[in-house]
Parts: sequence; C-alpha cells; structure tokens
Amino acid sequence: MIDHERYIIEALQKAVLALNLTIPVKYIGRTFDPPSAGKWLEIVFIPNNIEGEFWSEGKTYRGILRLILHWPMNNEGIYPAMEVAKTIAAGFTKGSKFANTGNNVLVKITDHPNLREVLESPPDILIPLSIRYSYFSGG
Repeated sequence: MIDHERYIIEALQKAVLALNLTIPVKYIGRTFDPPSAGKWLEIVFIPNNIEGEFWSEGKTYRGILRLILHWPMNNEGIYPAMEVAKTIAAGFTKGSKFANTGNNVLVKITDHPNLREVLESPPDILIPLSIRYSYFSGG
C-alpha cells in the first residue's frame, strides 16, 4: 500500500536529518542546487518488497536506502570523504529502528551499511552507501 511507502520514506529521511550533518542534503522530491564546494548527500529510495508475502492483512516491506555522498575531486584523496561516509554509516547500524512522525511505521535496519564501490565521475567522487531496511505492516 502506498501509504506505508510514504511513512517508510518519512522515517528514513528523518533519520538522515537527525545526523545533523554539516553538508547539505538532497531530500527526495525537493529542489536542490548543489553547493559550490561540491560536498553534499543525496537520498535515493529503492523499495524491493517481497511479492506474495502476506500474513492475513499484513505485508512485509523492504528495500534499500541509498545515501550517495558527493565529494569534489580536489587532489586531496579519498580519505576525508571516507571519514564523512563513516559518520553517516554510524547513524544506520544494524538493528536501528526509525519511526515516522505519526509512528505509523517502525522501520528496522536489517544489515550494516554497505559500500561496494567508490565512483569517480569528474568533477566528483561518489560514495554510495546502501542501507537495507524492512518493515512489517500488521494490516
């Protein structure tokens, strides 16, 4: 049901907001002008719900919150950006739970944040963190 997806997005974006980052964040559906310093975080929501898994009226929702750290290629290397990525990942440890404003959902982080690759896309370095989540709706 679309309502649950909306609540899941809200809970996860609130969790990013709670990190109190010193860099700007591009939230889903918001207009955004990347800062001239080139350092910012982008939120991408990737649902990957289990098809056909229902218990009575309930349903399992799951997916990936992808947080993409954008960093300038300024010949300082990757280490400063990796420290920021480490700080972001620390806010989404396995077992963490996040609720939306009305507490309609309680989203659980099901695995440790994952970094599979660092992408060089001049003039930026992109560091995508994948954060797996799940939520069960009782109906």
